[in-house]
This record gives sequence, C-alpha cells and structure tokens, in this order.
Amino acid sequence: MTRKAGTNDFNFIYGLYMHQQVNPFLLYELMDAENFEPIYKALIEQELLYIYSNNDQQIGMFKLISLQYRSDHIVYLGGLAIDPVFAGRGEGKKMMNEIIALA
Repeated sequence: MTRKAGTNDFNFIYGLYMHQQVNPFLLYELMDAENFEPIYKALIEQELLYIYSNNDQQIGMFKLISLQYRSDHIVYLGGLAIDPVFAGRGEGKKMMNEIIALA
C-alpha cells in the first residue's frame, strides 16, 4: 500500500533519511531531528512524500513530483529508499509497481 506521508510519519522518514546505509544515496546530509523538521514540514505541505507499507509495516519512502507546463505529463521520482531491514525481500519491486500505478 502506498499513501502520502503525514506529520505522524516523521520518525520513520527521518530514520530512513539518516540511516547510515541509506543516507549516502539521498539528497540531505546527515543532521539531527531538529534541523530535519523544517525540511520534513515542507515536504508534507507540498504533498510530495509517500510511504510504502506492507501488512501495516512501513517499509519504504519516495518523493513523486509532477512537473509543470509543457512537461506536466512527466513526474520526477526521488528520495527513493527501502528500510535496509527489508532488503532482498522483493519489497523494492513491489514498491516500484505501486509507484508506476500511482504515477
């Protein structure tokens, strides 16, 4: 299941962005939760951030950003990450299928 992230998802999203195995592949440098809060708030307000879960277990995240004007048929996929605990279990493929369906 894929859904938009909300204010209650901060700990999960922060944990993924700052995870030592995940962070080198994402946009934001390592930082404490206090400094990440305004970034997270902006992502939530812009409704860009999504959570992928399976059996009520949060597994991954991604940003889906629609482009505008002549490119409004294009979306940018970023901030894509799976919790390393779930690596190698096929969850990435399932999440990508849901992202494609959503887009």
